[in-house]
Amino acid sequence: MQKGFAKICGGIALLAALTSDVWAEESGGFFGVDVARGLANQTIEEKTRDGDVTGSYKNLGLKGPRLGFISGYKHFFTPKFGVRGYGSFNYGFFTGGDKRSDEDVIMGALSIGANVDVMYNFCDCDGRIFGAYAGVNLGYIDYHVQDVGSVEGIDMGLTFGFRAVFNERHSFEIYRRFARGVEFPVEFVDKDGNASYQRQKIVQPDTTGIRYVYNF
Repeated sequence: MQKGFAKICGGIALLAALTSDVWAEESGGFFGVDVARGLANQTIEEKTRDGDVTGSYKNLGLKGPRLGFISGYKHFFTPKFGVRGYGSFNYGFFTGGDKRSDEDVIMGALSIGANVDVMYNFCDCDGRIFGAYAGVNLGYIDYHVQDVGSVEGIDMGLTFGFRAVFNERHSFEIYRRFARGVEFPVEFVDKDGNASYQRQKIVQPDTTGIRYVYNF
């Protein structure tokens, strides 16, 4: 009984030492490369000229890769707690089946954004720092939708992730991002001059990615 209790106390003491003795990560600039896999949903409402909805359908589960770059500055107020602000540039594409036809849906997505993350370092394990972060993003996004063209909108999202820092300079991150949608009207005119109308919404509900970040 006493030996078991001593082992439990020893484990608690070790955990407390790991979580309290955190190396003070330095403030400074950083640059990173971002590789992700995105998920997108497309909702299409068919309308009359007067705006009455005549039908609707969804193309769900459009998938594709995304490549991006980030650059910014981080500041730590304590050894555990810090914030960072950075700009981001990403480009990717999505493909999937069209519910109303045998053709595939193909769309590209270019985004430029400003980001703010709150960071918390919870462990310094032999000089390697492990932590978590959560942040918000606001920016510009340009979708290039097949048979529609370029569609611009506001890109907003929430990001949650984990990070590991090695040798003070190199860090790796894994994250998930959840974003709002972009809505836009579409008008099609056939070769005979007949017009048809739609309202589309594109949402990226879930993006999962990894980053390599170099800290200056």
